[in-house]
Amino acid sequence: MRCSPLLKQSTNKVKLRHNAESKDFLWVFVMDQDVGALHGDNHAFHIELRRSLVQLVSSQPGEGQSFSAPAIPIVSVNGSCYMIALSKVFRQPNRQHRVIFPDGTTVMLRVEDIRMQGSLAAFSVNKPGELPNRVRFSEQQVSHNQEVYTVNYERMREPSMLVRGRVTHVGQMSFYHDCTPGSFTDLGSPVFNEQRELVGMCYCNHGVIGAINMIRIAEQLSRIKEGTANMSLSQIVQHLEAANQGN
Repeated sequence: MRCSPLLKQSTNKVKLRHNAESKDFLWVFVMDQDVGALHGDNHAFHIELRRSLVQLVSSQPGEGQSFSAPAIPIVSVNGSCYMIALSKVFRQPNRQHRVIFPDGTTVMLRVEDIRMQGSLAAFSVNKPGELPNRVRFSEQQVSHNQEVYTVNYERMREPSMLVRGRVTHVGQMSFYHDCTPGSFTDLGSPVFNEQRELVGMCYCNHGVIGAINMIRIAEQLSRIKEGTANMSLSQIVQHLEAANQGN
């Protein structure tokens, strides 16, 4: 497992901590105050992600505990942002969900607006002003040993860590990779290739991280959105953009 050059060339301190029970060594990242002052080969990628990724905050009314998960914009047009996320984020009853956009705008997400199919959830949120950039996605499936990146948040709103790893196993609808997990990796962290294109979404951690691939995402999204059966993801996005522009 390796950290991206973004981390290696930042001013973050890295400590090696020994876990006596498991006899393993854990890398612990100690973030400096200004995570915006990051440099390295992936600095442009990092800035691009800050303009794209949206944060979900799920909380129980009356309780202080909450957790965060990423949402991935696939359509941003005409004041509306259509996003996908991992469905297990929404499967706990009686929770409230806030959508925090890159510019800090916060919108409450109505449970009745969320559509779920298998591992995938999809929803649309109206937003005044500037919309986040939609992610670019790859039509090519990942291959064994391919270099990939996941994203972690270390403070509210800002994706502050790019974590690099390699694909360790490829299945028909999913793959595994060895990117070091963070606080919400298995809650739907996007997986990107070296071309900054979306290639999957993390859903589990079994020592290595499992991710659904773009075939699975397209298949489940086509079951959520009427009129998109058997469409590729590109075709589904075009369908959604046309529908939103017509509103």
